[in-house]
Amino acid sequence: MISTESTIIDEAGRYEVVVTLRNQYTEGQSVSMSIDQNGTNRWYGSSIASTDREFWLTVNGDREVTVIFEVQSSSLKNLESEFVETRVTLWAISNSVEDAASLDIPVTLKRTSSDSQDNVQSDSSTDWVGIAIWVVGGGVIVALLGVLLVVLNSGEEEEETNWLQDGYEDNISATYGAVAAAPTIPAAEPMKFVPEIAEPAPVQASGPPLPASGLPEGWTMEQWQHYGQQWLDSQN
Repeated sequence: MISTESTIIDEAGRYEVVVTLRNQYTEGQSVSMSIDQNGTNRWYGSSIASTDREFWLTVNGDREVTVIFEVQSSSLKNLESEFVETRVTLWAISNSVEDAASLDIPVTLKRTSSDSQDNVQSDSSTDWVGIAIWVVGGGVIVALLGVLLVVLNSGEEEEETNWLQDGYEDNISATYGAVAAAPTIPAAEPMKFVPEIAEPAPVQASGPPLPASGLPEGWTMEQWQHYGQQWLDSQN
């Protein structure tokens, strides 16, 4: 295994180290890769790329294997000294013959100062404050524009209403101003009520009905009314 990289980590993040593996055996080999962290997992995590953990290596063939380091900012901030030297051991194990090769990969950690972290945090706060100012300012501008539009619209509506009213009155005056007024008709005198004089109702004759031959000879109507019934009785 061959590696010429010297890894120095002074910022949190992800780092990759590429190691070259060469098959110097007389036959092809099936190879499995593994890593020994040697206690470095308290500072960072190390792993092998998933595509490089198992593979076939031909005779005199080369293969690049990627080793991944992931470091948190808190680890660099809490280092015991300014620089910390660490190492991990990479193993290539042959599944074809009883053979294995190893390589130590040195990793140097550099402590980050609290001032730099505070500055980063303060910068972030300043950015948030700036964003908040822009948002609030934009909201105020939008609100003012909305009020201005409402005022302009109300003014236009009032102007249009006044124009319509004035135009309507002018049109009425122009159309009917020259027409002569209608003549005044004097009020009619009230009709007087004249009561109608009722005609006298006909006096119904009293007494018995007249015989078919009429009044008896020598009788008057008044006599018949008083004595007619007696005459009829005598006749019967």
